[in-house]
Amino acid sequence: MRKICFVLIALLVSPALADVSVTCSQEGGAGSDQFIVEYSIDDANLPRAFGLDIEVIVGTATIDTLDYSDPCFWVHPGTIVIESGSVTDEGTAVAPSDDPCALGGLTTQGVTIEMGSLYDPNDTAHQDPPASSGILLRFTVSDLPCTIEVRDNAARGGVVLEDATAAVTDLPSTCEMEIGEECFPSAHPDYAQWVTVGKPTTWCYPKQCHGDATNSSEPFGRGKYVDVGSQDVTLLLSGYNKYTTEYSDPITHPWIAADFTHSQEPFGRGKYVYVGSQDVTELLIWYNVYTTETAPTPSDCLDVP
Repeated sequence: MRKICFVLIALLVSPALADVSVTCSQEGGAGSDQFIVEYSIDDANLPRAFGLDIEVIVGTATIDTLDYSDPCFWVHPGTIVIESGSVTDEGTAVAPSDDPCALGGLTTQGVTIEMGSLYDPNDTAHQDPPASSGILLRFTVSDLPCTIEVRDNAARGGVVLEDATAAVTDLPSTCEMEIGEECFPSAHPDYAQWVTVGKPTTWCYPKQCHGDATNSSEPFGRGKYVDVGSQDVTLLLSGYNKYTTEYSDPITHPWIAADFTHSQEPFGRGKYVYVGSQDVTELLIWYNVYTTETAPTPSDCLDVP
């Protein structure tokens, strides 16, 4: 059967009065290979879904990794699997590369993403509506400098609101990613180790050294969030007690983000690991500490003493 473009929401939608701003920036400033896409809306009619193309339009860079961990935009209509009325596979935000209305995907110069919200007070996993503004996703590129463009994917409805109307957006939006200075301060006492493990941008997160390996908040309790939670534990466990000789680079081994102490630990006779018991100890100090507490997770990891 001839393939057709998957339409996220009905094509016949009426214009909406609400404006949704979608912006891009180089997280961590010049020198960082991490790109961030944020949204905000000036209306109570919240975003329901995003169908976007993200593409390198200047430079030779490819889009290598994608983090779309916002729990409020967990529905991925193009790849979701529903059996007997229940979701058995949430799918992925990146549209399949064989979709005729999608860009090439990860490790190419462009990706097409589709992310939707679906919440219900009776759904214990998805009770909360999305915020009126926030981080939609992050991704890394292979090379700098480059220029990124974010635009509506019309076949997927672009940006759609909760009342099923199409939002008025400021797209396309462009972002120049510059070489500039490194995101990890050269005067920092852990700079040499940062260089040794391949200069992972994850170590440039302001709370990384305290257990925040993902640089994102996650829900924990009704209407509450934590900076160090189960997602950080999952990343730590993927690299726990793996020998330093098994490590090659932060792209193929993203668990280096869980090396919170920025040091090697002995494990076995004459062997060492990057992620070990000391990192577990640091994570547990801040695990499930609410962001609203009087002493939340510190954001001082890049401070130079």
